[in-house]
Amino acid sequence: MTLSRVVLFVVAFIALDAISYVHGFHGLPISPWNPNSGLAVAMLLRHGIAFAPVVAGAAIVADQLVREVPLTVSIPTEIVSAALYTAATTLLRHWLRVVPPVDKPRALTAFFVTMALAALVTTGARIALAVHLPHFETDWVAAMFLRQWVGDLIGICLFAPLFLHLGGDTFRDLKQGWPLEREGQFAVTLLMAVVVFGLEATDEFQFFYLLFLPVIWLALRGGITTTLAAMALIQVVMMAATYLRDMDDGRVTALQFLMLTLVLTGSLMAATAQARRRAELAIRTRMDELARMSRIHTSNEIATGMAHELKQPMLAIVNYVGAARRLLERDPSQVDEALRLMHNTDTQVMRADSIIRRMRDFTRKSEFLVEAVDLGRTLRDAVEMTEPLARRHGVDVVLVLGDDLPVIMADGVQVLQVAVNLLTNAIHAIAEDDSRERHIRVETCRHDGENIRLTVSDSGPGLDPDRAQHIFEPFVTTRAQGMGVGLAISRAIAEHHGGALWHDPPQPGHGAVFHVRLPIEARHEHS
Repeated sequence: MTLSRVVLFVVAFIALDAISYVHGFHGLPISPWNPNSGLAVAMLLRHGIAFAPVVAGAAIVADQLVREVPLTVSIPTEIVSAALYTAATTLLRHWLRVVPPVDKPRALTAFFVTMALAALVTTGARIALAVHLPHFETDWVAAMFLRQWVGDLIGICLFAPLFLHLGGDTFRDLKQGWPLEREGQFAVTLLMAVVVFGLEATDEFQFFYLLFLPVIWLALRGGITTTLAAMALIQVVMMAATYLRDMDDGRVTALQFLMLTLVLTGSLMAATAQARRRAELAIRTRMDELARMSRIHTSNEIATGMAHELKQPMLAIVNYVGAARRLLERDPSQVDEALRLMHNTDTQVMRADSIIRRMRDFTRKSEFLVEAVDLGRTLRDAVEMTEPLARRHGVDVVLVLGDDLPVIMADGVQVLQVAVNLLTNAIHAIAEDDSRERHIRVETCRHDGENIRLTVSDSGPGLDPDRAQHIFEPFVTTRAQGMGVGLAISRAIAEHHGGALWHDPPQPGHGAVFHVRLPIEARHEHS
């Protein structure tokens, strides 16, 4: 806790108090809006009990400069208030495990409940000490208590989380995602606030519910930081309206409760939406890692065949280089023939490189990447990768590409994984069957104007009707060495692209037929 930070806090505290103290209560220093209380709670939650004397000192100075409260009342009042809020933030940190930033639904709920009780007790202490103020009337105690408690609660519930989120990345976060949409959200928020508070026709505030529309929009799309900022904007417009239009106490009290409802609703909705996005991102990350592990497992199955495939070009390279060397050592040397052999060597090197690259790309770890994908080429790669496994089990694979197939926008590695998973499953199904017919047909066609369809059918034993309904569930497998995640991941990949994966009704003894629908333009939305 540096001196510059203490000075900055004191100046900000006094400035917020001066700005928000726009509607006194019968000459008493009781304000309906207290963003300075939110700043104090934010600093206590961040820095702990060591900051309590600074909070008390800043409040005493503000009482003298802004509210003109006698020191005999101000000193005990602000010391007690700082002590009570320090106790509340200590409870939050050490017992309820609520730490900055307060942006998760559980933490935010605990924060609201704890601070509501703390503000209640603090208000009681303030009113008890306020009896020594001039102009104090016992008939006003209930109204004073209500105004002070709700004012502190609004300031804390709205501004404490907002100040806790302030940092070097705040403005970047406010602009992140959809800049035009964000600007539109704040413009609509300001417009609604002006309509609700700035027009004589809306003096009864029957249109206050309109403010929920931009707040909900921001909560669902913008996150908690932007939602808090928008509600702070509403609060500023509201404070200005109460001052400029000299509203009566009853109307201000009604506004306090409406604003408190908006703050609690918007904050919890934004925190819940943000937590859901985080959970979806975590699930997506785990699924990507599981998909990669599945690709590695699949590549291990075909590694033996790949090794054999690599052995052929490597042996050809050795033979071509040896023959070219002998031709060059002859007298006279046969340069033209040696160059032809070296050209053949280059072809074999490219073939080996293609095999290695294909396996490397297949097993690489990567994020969801939308790119132009030639489905025909991807399927040819899938057939070539599984060809050694198919040859070992005596399975013929036929690839039939539809006419005029468009290039699709998708993640090429993930589409390749779906094709390889379906092919390896079909090969293993045929391998476990004694049927003389051992073939797989891979076919593509237009599903409709916006989608293409990939169909993989085999001559294996077909799907078991009892197990077919569970075949897409994770870790369901009939193979001793299988992971049971291939079809589950393949369906997740298809759905993540905005498509689908399904199979025809089981017909035991007639093979299995799987279909994959993929949109031409991927409809995936980044979290």
